[in-house]
Amino acid sequence: MTSAEIGIIGCAVAGLSAALGVAKAGHRAVIFGHPHHDLAGALQLAPNGFAALETLDCLTEMTPHLTRLNAIEIRSARTNACLSIIDHDAPQRRDYAAIGRGALVTQLYKLAQAHDLIRFCDDSVASITATEQETSLITTADETHHFDLIIGADGQNGIARAFVGSANNTQLITRQALRACLPATDLPQNFSANRTQLWLGDGYHLVSYPYHDPHADRHMINLVLCTDKSLKEPSKIAASLLSTKPVLAPLCDADIAWHAAALPPANQLSSWRRHGVVLIGDAAHFMPPHLAQGAGQTLEDAAQLALALKDAEDIREAARKWAIARQQSLRPIIEKAEATGTIMRLKGPLALIRNAAVEFGGQRLVEKWLSRVWQ
Repeated sequence: MTSAEIGIIGCAVAGLSAALGVAKAGHRAVIFGHPHHDLAGALQLAPNGFAALETLDCLTEMTPHLTRLNAIEIRSARTNACLSIIDHDAPQRRDYAAIGRGALVTQLYKLAQAHDLIRFCDDSVASITATEQETSLITTADETHHFDLIIGADGQNGIARAFVGSANNTQLITRQALRACLPATDLPQNFSANRTQLWLGDGYHLVSYPYHDPHADRHMINLVLCTDKSLKEPSKIAASLLSTKPVLAPLCDADIAWHAAALPPANQLSSWRRHGVVLIGDAAHFMPPHLAQGAGQTLEDAAQLALALKDAEDIREAARKWAIARQQSLRPIIEKAEATGTIMRLKGPLALIRNAAVEFGGQRLVEKWLSRVWQ
């Protein structure tokens, strides 16, 4: 096998993990872009995310920054009744944890910096040129770089996605995700339990879990509130949904800075590849937070790409086959993410039926729903 040189557009989780995968396969990687180490908030990693980190030789370095979550607790937002608990310690231990977004990027960046086959270019990418014969990009410094393959890891609105397929979906988006992160000491003790807490409401759902912020060296609570409500001030949305719920009322404090973002439906491009350019992560597929799989599936992209490129004689053909296989394997997970969001947004009598089904089905029902995702 001849070592190839692969350009990677994007320096966040997708780009850094892709570079580590490329290097693990024995190829050289050049990353374009600047890492952001001060990202707010956190994310969850399920067993598939742990497996991907292990494949990428990252798990050992990442473990000290993970906050073990022992269970997923599903509650009714209306009554606070516990509907179901998915225990990660029984009947057998399951890897499940939270990590700060900034901490994940920082650790991936450190691993990439230390690797002999990975180097960085601070310039941004201005344009891409790709044919069946050659692949190149031009930076904002007006420099041209030629590569055997380019990996686009610059998100839904990045230049790579626009080159391969199209920019982000332009359809009307009515759903929102409100996010906030608070010091654990600012909230009642029940929010600090080492578990994911999911409250199912009438047309909305709220997720909370603890994590450690290494920059501030303190424990934090990550909050995600998904809703169809649309108001200019996110704090007013939170107050309108949560103020009458005693357990959740502390989240209506005026000092809490909620940040709203549009929540497109789960989707992926019909093709992840065009000539010598292949997409990874959000550039190829958008995963809403309903299954807590955004980072996990991106890491899986990189891990499986590493296996596909290892010992490949034709790097482009290997990337083409990987893109087709990965797209097919991800399709049912994307469909399940969208279906989960639909179930969580049920209102009125349907919301009551949903809660009753979750309570009746218990851990077995929820684990069966998630088993394919966590594999």
